[in-house]
Amino acid sequence: MWSEILTFAGMMLRDGLLLQIIVVSAALVLILNDVSFKSGQSVLCGVLRTVCLTAVLFALYAFLGGMALYTRSGSPSKWQSLALIACTAVYATFFSGYDWRVKLLACSELIASSVTLTECGGALGRVLEVSWDMESWVVRSLCFAMIVVLALLIRRFHISRFDDMPTRGVVLTFASNVMCFSMVFIGQFMGGLAFDYPGYVAFAYFMLYVIEILSYFTFYAICSERAERVQLQAEKELVSANNELLTLSEKTLSDMRQIRHDLKNQISYMRMLFENGDADALDRFFAGMDTGLHTAISYIDCGNKNISAILNMKKTKAEASGYSFRTDIVIPDKLPFSDTDMCSILTNLLDNAIEAMEHYDFKDGYIDIRARVNGDYLYFIIMNPLPDDAESGSILRLVTNKSDKSLHGMGTKIVKRLAAKYNGLAAFDIENGKFEAKIMLDLKYESHVRQSTRGGDRKK
Repeated sequence: MWSEILTFAGMMLRDGLLLQIIVVSAALVLILNDVSFKSGQSVLCGVLRTVCLTAVLFALYAFLGGMALYTRSGSPSKWQSLALIACTAVYATFFSGYDWRVKLLACSELIASSVTLTECGGALGRVLEVSWDMESWVVRSLCFAMIVVLALLIRRFHISRFDDMPTRGVVLTFASNVMCFSMVFIGQFMGGLAFDYPGYVAFAYFMLYVIEILSYFTFYAICSERAERVQLQAEKELVSANNELLTLSEKTLSDMRQIRHDLKNQISYMRMLFENGDADALDRFFAGMDTGLHTAISYIDCGNKNISAILNMKKTKAEASGYSFRTDIVIPDKLPFSDTDMCSILTNLLDNAIEAMEHYDFKDGYIDIRARVNGDYLYFIIMNPLPDDAESGSILRLVTNKSDKSLHGMGTKIVKRLAAKYNGLAAFDIENGKFEAKIMLDLKYESHVRQSTRGGDRKK
């Protein structure tokens, strides 16, 4: 048995299979790890991972190929394909920090494409009537080069940059890759076709490769369009909030000028009531004056201009529905977070709070917002009341009642991903008749990003 394994290892070295293993290993490292070419340490780490992965795959291929020779079970290529899947799954699980959906799509794309291109190269070599000579090496090298190009394209257009990926798109893209791989895998059992009709087989494999590429980049385009729509909606909300804050500030300034203008007359009137001993009239006057002053200075200023604008816009919306808006917020004037991301988080949660109270027809509803800086983290807590018979499942999914669900009601998953983007977390709970959304964001986010860029892999 060991002689067959050593024999097959020699065949791998002679036939160029080692080059294929090196190419596939390097491609896996490129798409599953954030290897920064500007950092020597990151490049060295990527090279070491490529070498280790190459050694493992070569040993596994040699063992399976030797066993195929020993047992005379036919072509070992099908076992090597399964070995590639196993190694890729283990590496992605333990040595990549991407989200599982990203790893699933990137790995399935690379495995299906590399196996398809390898078989396509073999069939194309038969079309050109070349055997294991220099021309065959040229054909194989071109196929291997296409694997490297594919890995670089996936790295350039990596789906990990998107927080919101449609589940159906993930399933369909993965299913497309599995289907293409399965057709190539079945073709490995029908090796005679590649010898009898090499031209048709080469063309079929090439078309499968095209399908694999199109499925990935179609999904990327869909995610990109969704992200742009969410971004534009957040920017629109932010502009509306700032415009409303400007209008509110101008109205407040006008009210304060009016109060200052009337202050002399009001003082004279209060003096007259005091001299006449009319305490009831004086009390009513003070009550009316207090209401006027409260209305004049009722806008929210939490220390951050954009967040203040968002809160004032949603405060106006909540009060229009008859709900009070309570705030206890002290935050820095500058935050290391994207304005549109903060807008997406706050508007999503506040809109859903208002929608929930409207849905359950609350008469004395309220929204309670608290925010504080504690250590290196910014904490938000948003609360609103709910009836005892509320369906907690649908509420905790933050499902919107609006018709355009692609732009509203991002859901707990999106809020959690936005929080995770800034090394934080989001938690949702219903307790004592109140819905509570707790958001934690890392104020040192920018420094962590710089360190990650210098040092290597992205962690989530």
